[in-house]
Amino acid sequence: MRQSFGAVSVDDIAGAAGIKKGTFYHHFSSKTDLALAAYDHMWAEGKRALDAAFSPTIPAEKRLGVYAESCFKWQKELYEKEGKIYGCPLASAGSELGAQDERVREKLKEIFDGHCAYFESVLRDLPAFDGVSRPEINKRACEMFSYAMGILYQAKVANDPEVIQRDLLAGLNRFLIPLPFGREKEKAS
Repeated sequence: MRQSFGAVSVDDIAGAAGIKKGTFYHHFSSKTDLALAAYDHMWAEGKRALDAAFSPTIPAEKRLGVYAESCFKWQKELYEKEGKIYGCPLASAGSELGAQDERVREKLKEIFDGHCAYFESVLRDLPAFDGVSRPEINKRACEMFSYAMGILYQAKVANDPEVIQRDLLAGLNRFLIPLPFGREKEKAS
């Protein structure tokens, strides 16, 4: 999270971990293999938080608020600990490596699709989206995830967790207006 993928060497990683470079290569054949394992770990941790925020036991109209508060708390804790907002490290990696390494791109797409599925669950459970096609709901959910990543990026650039508190939920709630789905809803009927 603190540096770009390209700026960190295997020597840096081994030094930070307090191991020899050979030990690194005993466990990972490359820096990319370590990154992929780290992304899997981060996704497993992230899913726990997302499962809680998007639990079907929470009314659909409240899940986004729980999600936004969770994002804010996570970034604020990092800010208080390190004095910096890091945004989403997976989005940063995707931006840096998505066109350079197919394995990284595929892994991050899998994780991003997983995020979108959480937003889909909200839309599917709202009466306003009854009759809206699955592809349209998926498209809207992916737009919501992209918006959330954009807010985390803005908070990173501003180095201010309050950006998340101020803008994330308000913006996500705008996606809950079913327009322009009116015509799509008629086609589904």
